Amino acid sequence: MVKEKMSPELKEILHDQSIKKLVSIIQKQANKDTAFLISLKMEFLDKEEIEEMLYEEYSQIIDSKLYDSTRYTRVYMHAYKTLMNAVKELNKFTKLCKNKKMEADLLALIMEYVFENYSDEFGTYYTQFDNKVAITFQRWYNVVTKKLHPDYHVEYFEDMEKYYNILKRKCDHIDRVYGLEYVFK
Repeated sequence: MVKEKMSPELKEILHDQSIKKLVSIIQKQANKDTAFLISLKMEFLDKEEIEEMLYEEYSQIIDSKLYDSTRYTRVYMHAYKTLMNAVKELNKFTKLCKNKKMEADLLALIMEYVFENYSDEFGTYYTQFDNKVAITFQRWYNVVTKKLHPDYHVEYFEDMEKYYNILKRKCDHIDRVYGLEYVFK
């Protein structure tokens, strides 16, 4: 889908419309598009309350994706699909909520699950899983170190270091893992 910007002509037309007509258009769009409705709520209601509600909802959705009982023929395929589904839900969350602390918490939840349940699968012949874990780990690292205040770094650093050491030991052949080496020395 091509992303369009509002033209000056359309801005002028909207400016000339009555309040009733504009409210009607907004209501119609809010009923069709959940993301638009949520952005309206964040704009006019308590933003922190809406963010907290979204966080709780998406943490449960991600949790259900991680503990999905669907089984694939191989363990590493199950691990990969589980991780992909969880990250897909995380991406939906980040489109709705721009709170980086909550994003970091959800990424920590995903990483904790992956490393507790599938760290034995690292370094096997299925490198797609290793790559996806490395990409997700790097995303988590970047959110924490570049988007959050340094006071929050302590909260995540111990787990990050532990997970990095596992990745380094088993997946050193992946450039993303190798590239993080200087950070965790």
